[in-house]
Amino acid sequence: MSKWKDLSGTDVSGVLLICVLLLGAAPKVGGITLPPGFSDTAVADVASPTALAFAPDGRLLIAAQPGRLWVYQNGVLSPTPALELTGICTNSERGLLGVAVHPGFAATPYVYLYYTARNAGSCVNRVSRFVWSEGNVLSDEFVLVDNMPSPNGNHNAGDLHFGKDGFLYI
Repeated sequence: MSKWKDLSGTDVSGVLLICVLLLGAAPKVGGITLPPGFSDTAVADVASPTALAFAPDGRLLIAAQPGRLWVYQNGVLSPTPALELTGICTNSERGLLGVAVHPGFAATPYVYLYYTARNAGSCVNRVSRFVWSEGNVLSDEFVLVDNMPSPNGNHNAGDLHFGKDGFLYI
């Protein structure tokens, strides 16, 4: 006969009580303590942010999963997005997932985005280059990499970074 079958209701209650007490003694999850010289400040209220990139002049580009690229500049979030992608998949972990600014942005004002596009009824991941224009507007999409499968909606990657060698890493 198993020991578990021999335990009376009182014995099981005692074990459960001990577990509850031990869990109650665990450290509380809450805010983190930042090291000296750091601060935690909300800069903008953007729904579902996924990635950030800084332009050389200090503008902060904020990618949001629903397909919007926002600009935060001089302490203010732009009232309209610099770009609003259409025809994209945003369910699960899909959507606008990555943003990078060309390392020579002043002379070559390109912004690169990684997003999940709807293509012939299926969802595929894509990396595109856009031209940055005055007034914080992106235009002239040029698709660099397309049709990366996204069959299950998760684990889509999306991180974009330029290396010291000037290459874009996906």
